[in-house]
Amino acid sequence: MYQEIYYYTVDVVYQKKGRYKKPMVFRGYNLYTISRAKDMASLNRCTSAIEQLKSQVGKGGTIMTFRVFNVKERKTIGVSSYYKEEDYNNEFG
Repeated sequence: MYQEIYYYTVDVVYQKKGRYKKPMVFRGYNLYTISRAKDMASLNRCTSAIEQLKSQVGKGGTIMTFRVFNVKERKTIGVSSYYKEEDYNNEFG
């Protein structure tokens, strides 16, 4: 069996180094990404999805931590014939 590909709309929370090197907490709402991750924990481990989300929140400052804290929408948009369902646990833990 093949792995499904999902389209996610999510909310994120992240810390940036602000002025005077104090970390500041920010939130991003209604960001989107495409991933094979099935749930929020797996989505936080998926580096390609996190990089897509980081590119949507802005360029200023150094991002120290980045987490998805709310999944608003998840749609199945396709199936990957390259990745097998048996290999999912090895990849996303």
